[in-house]
Amino acid sequence: MRSLGRRGWVWWALLCAGTVTATETRLDGVAAYVGDAVITISDVLEAMTPPEAGRRRPATADERERAARQAYDEALQSLIDARLIVRAFEQDKTMNRARVERYVDRRVGEIIHERFGGDQGALLEALARERITLDEWRARAREQVIVSLMRNREVESRVVVSPREVREYYEQHEAEYRRTEEVRLRMIEIPVGADGEGRRRAEEVARRAAAGEDFAELARAHSAGDKASAGGDWGWTDPELLREELAQAARSLPVGGVSSPIEVEGDLFVIKVEDRRAGGAIPFEEIRDRIERELRQREVRRLHEEWMARLRRSAHVEVVSGLEQR
Repeated sequence: MRSLGRRGWVWWALLCAGTVTATETRLDGVAAYVGDAVITISDVLEAMTPPEAGRRRPATADERERAARQAYDEALQSLIDARLIVRAFEQDKTMNRARVERYVDRRVGEIIHERFGGDQGALLEALARERITLDEWRARAREQVIVSLMRNREVESRVVVSPREVREYYEQHEAEYRRTEEVRLRMIEIPVGADGEGRRRAEEVARRAAAGEDFAELARAHSAGDKASAGGDWGWTDPELLREELAQAARSLPVGGVSSPIEVEGDLFVIKVEDRRAGGAIPFEEIRDRIERELRQREVRRLHEEWMARLRRSAHVEVVSGLEQR
């Protein structure tokens, strides 16, 4: 078993944190064997999904190690699955290989058109920055096309969810498809201030809103809240998620009603209830498409797992190096 040692762990932690790219690390070695195919460590690093924007960065060394291990393992498993699928394609005598290669050529042309404006020179410059050749890039594109075609044939095309199954699932899980009472709210937020001017302004705004003046325009002109530019629109809101002072007003106001100024920790709020919908079971007609999507996704996962299990039984798969080996 090969271990990358301390330097490898440092690079993986940096990669997980988004500090360096996979092509900058250039760590290599065998990560796994799939039949006669070899997956290298650099293959895995390049396949690792970068952290999502806004996602909290791992703070401690243990968190960084766990995040790096999870990202590495997920990328390695995805590559193993892809190699198994390509191997199944190569062994499948029913596939029209000439047609597949024509499809690959067409897809490569589409990628060059979509991402590089049809400029192959721009593609070659991008590949040079990534330190991969045109042949390597095309081989990756070919693999992606083959994986997509095979998954469609072996999984997606076999998924059938009947209207009866959707209805039966809804009836058996109706308790899961419920919503609480919600109100469509607009709010104007005005700081109280030390001189009482805020309170006088809030009372004036509330009076004008109750008299029928456009609440959204009043919010844009007077609110200090972060939704002022949207006319104070909070959308559909569960009153239980609001501070009790605001929740009480939201529950008691009629549709179209405007509250008097409500003080909460140094700020005054004027609320308007634009609409209200009762809690309870979501009607089947509203939830039918969502349930069908959920059932399809569940069946896709089941068929895919069964398919991959069959492919693993028919091939030698050996993981050689992973992040757990230090």
